[in-house]
Amino acid sequence: MIKKGKNYKMADKKYGKKIRLKIKDADRYMHITPLNDADVLDELDRRGALYFFHAPDEGFKKSTYNLFHDFGLVEPPQELNFYAVTREVFLEHFDYFDSKYFRYEVIYVLPYASIKTDKEKFNALRTESFTFVYYADFTDLCDGIVSLPDYGIWYRYKDLRRGNRDQML
Repeated sequence: MIKKGKNYKMADKKYGKKIRLKIKDADRYMHITPLNDADVLDELDRRGALYFFHAPDEGFKKSTYNLFHDFGLVEPPQELNFYAVTREVFLEHFDYFDSKYFRYEVIYVLPYASIKTDKEKFNALRTESFTFVYYADFTDLCDGIVSLPDYGIWYRYKDLRRGNRDQML
């Protein structure tokens, strides 16, 4: 959908407004690092992070960086380092998580601190703009968030994880 040097339409509250990618080479500021140290997952969960599961091709990297820039989360030449977390690493570390509910082969996780935000501000951005639909909260994923029609949001593992946290303290 993103074409070099062309305008494209964003599907959000400003739908129909043409937006130009301001940073044309934005993909060079986004890096993907394979995560092999599972202890880092605990830090990402504890301190807060967002994730996406879309393949991080050049176009997606450009649109992600420009989106974050448009909302004041990054300024070039700030670089962003996403961790690539494979299904195997995630499920081995979070062994309570039923594998049938983890539908991704790889997720890409970024600490909120890297973009100077937190979960509350991030959720406010998601409410403000439909363009954040590709990004979600990592702790919600770890808690097993589920959205059910006629019921709403609930968490498969939140009570279990909270119990484990209380026992660890």
